[in-house]
Amino acid sequence: MANLLACIIEADCISYIAQQYSPLLVGCENSNNWRALKIDAVLDFSQSGVLLEALTPLAAANISVLVVSSFDTDYILVQQLSAQEALRVAGHQFTDDN
Repeated sequence: MANLLACIIEADCISYIAQQYSPLLVGCENSNNWRALKIDAVLDFSQSGVLLEALTPLAAANISVLVVSSFDTDYILVQQLSAQEALRVAGHQFTDDN
């Protein structure tokens, strides 16, 4: 997957979400060991339920997530490696297990 970098600017906080190290993150508080799962499809805004379908088995397995969306698709960030297994059990497939 291409390098993921998202910036969320709020009134009292700026959050950077980065798949790999970025010079923007020097000196920032961080949380490591997240894995990005990409919804491998260009999603039209008229589609509904795609993200819910992926999140339901993770919630059932008590796996916390952080979701970041772009114009084209969604990324589900998880800290637990068991997330892929929970999604596999629910019938989802992965193109890259790294």
